[in-house]
Amino acid sequence: AEDAAVAPGTAAVPVTPGGPTPAAVGPEATVTPESGVGVVNTPPAAATAEDDGVAGGTEEGDEEEDSKQVSVPGIPRVALQSLTGLLTMSPCNAGLYRKVMAVIKQLCGEEGNSEALMDGLRGEALKLSEMVSDRLGSVAAVLEAENVGVRTGRFAVQRSISNNVREQGLLRIIQTVNDVYPERCVQLLGSLKEEGIFFDTMEHCLAGVEERMLIMNGEDGAILEKARKRAAKRARRPRTASATFSSPLLSPQLMSPMTPGAAGGGAKPVFSRAEVTSLLALLEPLIEVFFMAYGAGAEDEAATASEATTPGSPRAAGAEPGAVGPAVPPPVSASPVFSLDMDLSLNASDGSLSASVRRSRDLRTFIKNYRTVLNEMIRRTPSILETKFSPMEKYPKYLDFDNKRAYFRKKLRSDREHFGSVKIRVHRATVFEESYHQFSARTPGDLQRKMVVEFIGEPGIDAGGVRREWFLILSREMFNPNYALFSTSDGLTFQPNPTSHIDMNHLQYFRFVGRVVGKAVYDDQLLDAHFTPSFYKHILGRPIEFQDIEGIDPQFYKALKEFLQSGGDIEALSLTFSVNREEFGRSTVHDLIPNGRNIDVTDENKAEYIKVISHYRMTSGIEEQIKSFLEGFYDVVPRDLISLFNERELELLI
Repeated sequence: AEDAAVAPGTAAVPVTPGGPTPAAVGPEATVTPESGVGVVNTPPAAATAEDDGVAGGTEEGDEEEDSKQVSVPGIPRVALQSLTGLLTMSPCNAGLYRKVMAVIKQLCGEEGNSEALMDGLRGEALKLSEMVSDRLGSVAAVLEAENVGVRTGRFAVQRSISNNVREQGLLRIIQTVNDVYPERCVQLLGSLKEEGIFFDTMEHCLAGVEERMLIMNGEDGAILEKARKRAAKRARRPRTASATFSSPLLSPQLMSPMTPGAAGGGAKPVFSRAEVTSLLALLEPLIEVFFMAYGAGAEDEAATASEATTPGSPRAAGAEPGAVGPAVPPPVSASPVFSLDMDLSLNASDGSLSASVRRSRDLRTFIKNYRTVLNEMIRRTPSILETKFSPMEKYPKYLDFDNKRAYFRKKLRSDREHFGSVKIRVHRATVFEESYHQFSARTPGDLQRKMVVEFIGEPGIDAGGVRREWFLILSREMFNPNYALFSTSDGLTFQPNPTSHIDMNHLQYFRFVGRVVGKAVYDDQLLDAHFTPSFYKHILGRPIEFQDIEGIDPQFYKALKEFLQSGGDIEALSLTFSVNREEFGRSTVHDLIPNGRNIDVTDENKAEYIKVISHYRMTSGIEEQIKSFLEGFYDVVPRDLISLFNERELELLI
């Protein structure tokens, strides 16, 4: 169509070789012999090529054309089917796809065209689904065939995944329906799921690829065993007629000796990196279709999950009836809820959940089961995490650390709005105090600029080494006992010192330290700093758990565990819901709950006592210090971005 000489005022209609002549289109249709394009003479106002700017023209002319009422002619169904057929052809690159989409959107202005196009797209989707299912069945057979000492070899795999034209065509069809008929796309994807045409077979293949990749990566036996159980479970599922795995690839000529598997398993095919790449290219468009089908419910589940961890919610931790006083004191803004449990999950039964939340759970299970394959795809093409695989952003716990870090760095670079540099001039002997005063005068925008450090009296150009040294010195000085900012029980990990208020400016210092740590993360500089697990969770906004107290005081954690498991006469210990604070020779009583000094700890409420006293040690006793640190940290690093990581990954990042 691009090669045809189409005159202004005419619209190009594809003509299929051997199909109807353009006479079937209308009395004024003509054919360009060289191109095989039927041209329908239409009024200039209806010229679709000019409306789309294809034939050239100025922006003013385009705006004038857009404002006019365009009359869309009815097109014969067979011609519209030829148009939808272009989407499944191998030469359909991004440019041709955009042009076909533009024509389809214009033709949908007429109701008859719209219905015929939708019927054609639906038919193409179902046909391609069956063909893709057959292809996947062959690949799955190669992956899971088990013979005595031999399995299908590399040649069989290469034959079965030589190209992914059909898979790409199916993806383009689904994308077109989603763009033109968004309300019908859900129905079409639903019919594909109900038919079980290829989603089930795709997971069959993914289970086999996941297991092989785990072997290639040298994973331990426990992880491999889980993968094999998932693959076996998939193999036992009933399949549709189009998804049976009787493959012509399994011929004796294509058998080859196999190498022993890992962790006590049987022999497994050993694929090269190139063959793994071909497998991933085959599966990638189908996974994108899966994400389109299931990704819509991710936000709904996230909202439901946040309700389960919101203070005041009936399902929030610590809101059980019968608690003594408030189950948990109001937490600082950094940590939404304190929980004695190891994990919080949705307790509602599947029947009480909406369809979107159930769809979201299926999506989460899919990502969890095939995280190795998905992470490898993202590792090879990082940009797909923001586009094709964007639903995975809702479940960062299943992303590998290197993929999270690459995404984190890219988002920081793309969000950077401030350019230029900021110069820090300090004396080496007083680096902490001078840096504090200079940082305090800077705005959050200044802290996102490139930073140049100069030690006064030491000539030299900061090409990165001086700045690294400055960060290293500061990371050690912030833990200097003379500043009384941080405390430690083991000399290795630190958290804010509850008695830091001895310095009246301690909160400003905590804000400065937060800015320094945030700037180090922002500039990808490592610090000689290790915080407690609970403090990392405060930075991430994650719930604090009872087990986190072990990172602060292992002996205290051990005593609390023994106390929780003990029986007998608890009242004889004369404990109350309060703590005695020793500060600078003075002893004060602090209530853990309102009027706590007058409420005895009993066998019935001892679990609640452990909650609140742990919360006091990790949160409420240092609440002001944590808030000030986080104010400084979030001045540099956005909270929503840092929340991608867990506490162990954040420690590596810092």
